[in-house]
Amino acid sequence: MRFAGRQAGTPEWAVEESRKAIPRWRDDMVDRGSDPAVGGSAKQFLAAAKPAGVDVEDGDALNTFIAGWNARSETS
Repeated sequence: MRFAGRQAGTPEWAVEESRKAIPRWRDDMVDRGSDPAVGGSAKQFLAAAKPAGVDVEDGDALNTFIAGWNARSETS
């Protein structure tokens, strides 16, 4: 976090405040990340791809899944 803060030109006090906040908010962030009702279309896409058996590191598999995803979305 400090490295990224320096690279971005973030004031040191802001980096420290962010570091202090991590333990306080960690559990809430993890819980929200696991909640399918919270998130945008990218999360919905990945939540659908995983049970469909799509290897998200396989570009061809992703392209095929995306084409189907888009086709289903257009009819909704």
